[in-house]
Amino acid sequence: MIWAVMGVGMLVNAIQGNAQAAQQREMNQAQQAESARMMKQMQQQQVAMNENPFQNLLDIQTGLPDYPEENFANLQEMQLGHADARQAFTDELGADLQSAKVAFYDENHLETKVAEDGSHEVALGPDGKPVPKFGGENSDQKMARLTLEGKQKSETADKHSAQKDQFLAKEKENFKEFLAQNREQLNNPYVHGELQRMVVNTKKKSLDLQQNQEDERWRLDAPPDDSIGAKLDAKLADLHDMDRRHLEAEEQSPDAQALMEHDQKVAAILDGHKQKARDEEADEDYMMDPRKMMAAASNRSKPKDLGQQLPAYLSNAMYEMGIYEA
Repeated sequence: MIWAVMGVGMLVNAIQGNAQAAQQREMNQAQQAESARMMKQMQQQQVAMNENPFQNLLDIQTGLPDYPEENFANLQEMQLGHADARQAFTDELGADLQSAKVAFYDENHLETKVAEDGSHEVALGPDGKPVPKFGGENSDQKMARLTLEGKQKSETADKHSAQKDQFLAKEKENFKEFLAQNREQLNNPYVHGELQRMVVNTKKKSLDLQQNQEDERWRLDAPPDDSIGAKLDAKLADLHDMDRRHLEAEEQSPDAQALMEHDQKVAAILDGHKQKARDEEADEDYMMDPRKMMAAASNRSKPKDLGQQLPAYLSNAMYEMGIYEA
């Protein structure tokens, strides 16, 4: 159920470096609060769609289950606890890596060459990688190394940003195509199920992308030493295992189950009211009123607001990707 609680855009940025941990916790809190707010807002929008707002307001409100505030708070607390545990792990990993890095360059340096402007720069081997040499680095060699590291990190950040943009653009187009193909069936539970499957798959692919990018950032900061690299890989494997266990714990928690069941119950009740309104509308004799026929035809050609067509847990996921209508 964690996939229904966390948005696509959020998951793309869900696992960041040490400096962004506080921002991530704030994003968790804001996202979940926004989900609850939008759930209640969607309910109000459905009421406004009916011809007799006051009576239907009474009918809907008395039929809706109470929002599981305690389950929401419990799940949020679990997620923040997991975020803190992950931050503690990465803090320790970062400190260990920096200690290993300092020790390595106290005894070794990277081969350098003199550039055209007279400065020193790291000389790359035939494989395009730096060549370590025995002997602690001097100031020129350190400056050359730091310049190379800065360049590599900047280039990697640009590459990762492009990868994220491409990923989100492709997934967004897939969702827009599906919604367009099923535009007249957006109230169908089978369409909801397929859309939810697509959301889950997108979020899993998003998490894989983010983890791969995070691994690459960590390795950029490691010196060219096989022993240090092997230890780092082992720690990153532990970090991935921690992420997997955290997600499984949240997905399988009774609180996440309760939140999803509530969303599904609300969606079913609201869909029942919408179907009743559609049935009543279909019973009218449009042939007797050409204006109504024209209005109905015009309405069918207009974009459909997803907030009024889909359950909140699905429309929220679409909003995260910037998709508001079909």
